[in-house]
Amino acid sequence: MTSTWQFRMLVPLVAGIAGAALSSVAITTPPVWFDEAATVSGTTRSIPELLNMLGNVDAAHGLYYLLMHSVFGAVGYSPLSLRLLSAVAVGATAAVVVVLDRQLRPGSLGIVAGGVFCVLPRVTWMGGEGRSFALTALAAGILSLVLLLALRRRTVLPWVLYAVVAVIGCTLFVYFALVVIAHGVSVALRERRALLPWALSSAGAGIALIPFALLVATQGSQLPAMPELDDGAARDVLVGQWFGSSVPLAAVAGVLLALGVRTGWLVVPALGVPTLGLLAAGLGNPELYQSRYLGMVTPFVALGMAAGIAALPRRPLAVVACALVVGLAIPQLAAERSVDAKKDTSWARVAAEISQQRAGSAQASGIVFGELAPHTAATARVIAIAYPVAFEGLRDVTVEQSGAELGELWSTYSPLDPTSRKLFGLDSVFLLGTDTAANAALLEEAGFTLDRTWDDDGVQLVTLSR
Repeated sequence: MTSTWQFRMLVPLVAGIAGAALSSVAITTPPVWFDEAATVSGTTRSIPELLNMLGNVDAAHGLYYLLMHSVFGAVGYSPLSLRLLSAVAVGATAAVVVVLDRQLRPGSLGIVAGGVFCVLPRVTWMGGEGRSFALTALAAGILSLVLLLALRRRTVLPWVLYAVVAVIGCTLFVYFALVVIAHGVSVALRERRALLPWALSSAGAGIALIPFALLVATQGSQLPAMPELDDGAARDVLVGQWFGSSVPLAAVAGVLLALGVRTGWLVVPALGVPTLGLLAAGLGNPELYQSRYLGMVTPFVALGMAAGIAALPRRPLAVVACALVVGLAIPQLAAERSVDAKKDTSWARVAAEISQQRAGSAQASGIVFGELAPHTAATARVIAIAYPVAFEGLRDVTVEQSGAELGELWSTYSPLDPTSRKLFGLDSVFLLGTDTAANAALLEEAGFTLDRTWDDDGVQLVTLSR
């Protein structure tokens, strides 16, 4: 009896370690990209500067930014520290999924559910992403555990805890409110007499969130505009949301989810309500539906798939199903950890090239950050935000006000002036952006000569010297 209990206690721990370890594989290989640069821009400033920024923009990610500020304060910023919290959150969520599976399917050890969660492509992706997605999945898992506890205990305290976790989840990512709504549907399907306490608990959370919601509603995003929903939306919903680019994995998962009806009362609303809610919102505003936003419901994908595997009539079929899921998911992990995985971003190579050109040089150098297509919300300075070491000591020639001074994510810039005093005393100037020709001509007017031109995936680095 004791050994069985110890084994049951060990399974969540093993699942947690496995989830964190798998998400940590080659975690720094993909370059930092635009969304992650927004995290770095906001969180590497002082607390007063960060709070000032959140009053103007990105309050929807405020709690996450404060957490990451603490992480960077403790260990410093690097691509590893940027992403490691997400990998740890994936591990914690895997452990929660094991416990959830046991609650939903008495007799289950939760091994399959935890394992499926760990290998889902959306999970391994968000485990290597310096944004809040992995933490929202953890919050969704914990909120579901509290819901099950509240339905079982029928006392006030679990519902109070439910409201607290709901508030935390929504302040991590405002769309988390859709998970709470999905729980309301689940309660209506499972135990209607609990609808009133759920409604009171959710209403309490909603009241507490009113100031936050009003602040978020007044703010616009400083991230790039997103494309409109088109014919590819169906593929994005059925495949991209949780299964990367693997249509076969999505097909296998679809069959398993259909078989996993035992968990349907919790799983189906959790998958359907957030997806349909964001799709409906996306019809009016394309920025409101992005497949990565649905990472918060990956625990329910794993629970449904695990229930489907358990429903297969023969053990060999279950083994084959597990092997298929793992075999189809691993290539997706390899793709996610490639050097071009983050929107084909080549920023790490740009930073390496600048470091190489500056190595051993005592020259006084400046830099002009130009436009960086398609990131119209900011200049090529996002590369310096992502890889600051390579840019240390470079004079920013055209900056007007920094993002910290403005209370915004990004700095403001003026056009390059060949008579600017900021060019005085510089031996060389780097031009960085998508199109550097006009600024190169202006610097040649100022007495600089073209030394070197370097291009990587549309990002140009031009070096001029006196």
